[in-house]
Amino acid sequence: MSETNPFEGINDALPSLGGNYIKIGEHVFRVIALKVIKSQNDGKMKFVAELKAERSTVHRVGEVVSWVTDLSLKVGLSNTKHFVAALIGCDFSDVDDDVCAGVVIEDQPEAGNLIGCQATNIKTKAGNDFTKCLWSEATDDAPTPPIQDDDIPF
Repeated sequence: MSETNPFEGINDALPSLGGNYIKIGEHVFRVIALKVIKSQNDGKMKFVAELKAERSTVHRVGEVVSWVTDLSLKVGLSNTKHFVAALIGCDFSDVDDDVCAGVVIEDQPEAGNLIGCQATNIKTKAGNDFTKCLWSEATDDAPTPPIQDDDIPF
């Protein structure tokens, strides 16, 4: 940014991911898009799943959320591997780098598919709260998680 042009550098700006994250509860999501991005904050590679709530104990139907994991960390790679295995319905051991690369290609072969998620709160080693997502296969006829009236944020 310069004094003469406050928008200098805007051509290289990336869109924000929105920051609406998965809340603690049970969910069935429909995949909107899967991608790998370089974080504007720390420069690290992140796996991003943009998802739409189909059934949830806390998210409204149609609400869009993002799940982001850091691929520079072993736990981030493991979390991504679990997500991909659940999404495509294979064993964890069958997911390799080629399989993961295949779900983030421009054609978005997994867009529209369903995935189940049980999100719970855990504590990190530093004592901070962290939402842990346990991914599972989901289908159109999967049972609808119960919605608690006091969980709906309005």
